[in-house]
Amino acid sequence: MAATDETTGAATTAVLQAKDEIRELLARYNHCVDSRDADGWIALFTADATMDLGGRSLEGPEQLRAFVAALGPAGSGVLRHYAVNEVIEVDGDRATVRCSLLAVGRTDDGPRLTTGRYEDELRREAGTWRFSRRRFVPDA
Repeated sequence: MAATDETTGAATTAVLQAKDEIRELLARYNHCVDSRDADGWIALFTADATMDLGGRSLEGPEQLRAFVAALGPAGSGVLRHYAVNEVIEVDGDRATVRCSLLAVGRTDDGPRLTTGRYEDELRREAGTWRFSRRRFVPDA
């Protein structure tokens, strides 16, 4: 195998590993928010992260924590997020992700269904991928 092929192979392996780690990040996001694990959820974001929820903007750990707290305690209602059809572009220690969202739930008011997409910007810090910007665009 030529040196160029070895370099290309190593780069391809690194991108595939990064994409796998990013898919894990997306799954952890869903599990943490669904179980109301505020500490685990906040750890998935950079310290300077922003989150746009279709017109409502959250900045920093305090606002992110308040968002999870507003969902109610664990066990209050049922909420399940499913991120699917992800398109991940990796560029060194930065990445972008687009994926579809299906969130289903049940509250005291009855069943709930939300669909839309996430548009994410990620950074790898100390070897760990985190959201630096997450934007939710609801379906009309």
